Amino acid sequence: IDNFNITSNSRKIGALAGFTENATIENVKVINSMVKGFRDVGILIGKTQGTTVKRVMTEGTVKGEMAVGGLIGSSSVSLSLENVYTNAKVDSTISHSGGVIGFTQNIVSMKSVYSTSAVTG
Repeated sequence: IDNFNITSNSRKIGALAGFTENATIENVKVINSMVKGFRDVGILIGKTQGTTVKRVMTEGTVKGEMAVGGLIGSSSVSLSLENVYTNAKVDSTISHSGGVIGFTQNIVSMKSVYSTSAVTG
C-alpha cells in the first residue's frame, strides 16, 4: 500500500483495517502513508483483538489523541508480532503512543520487531 492518506474524527483508523479480531495479517508493506484519527490510530491497524502480524513493514506519519502507534493503535486480548519493522512519525496529543503499538491491555508476543519511529505524546 503506497501513498495511503486518511483524515477522520473517528476511532479505529488504519491503512489496512480499522479493527481486526482473530485475524492473521502477513506480507504487507505500507509506505508513504498519512493516517490521522481520534483514538486507536495505527498506520496498519487501528485496534486489534487476538491478531497475529507477520512480515510487515510500515512507514509514514500517524496522528491522533490517544492510542496512536506506528503499526497498531491499540490491542486488547492477545497480539503476536513477528518480523515487523516500523519507521514512523507518531504524534499523540493526549497520551499512549508508541513506535510499534500505542496502547495494549494484554500480553504481546514479539519476535524480531524493530522500530526507528520518532514518538511524541
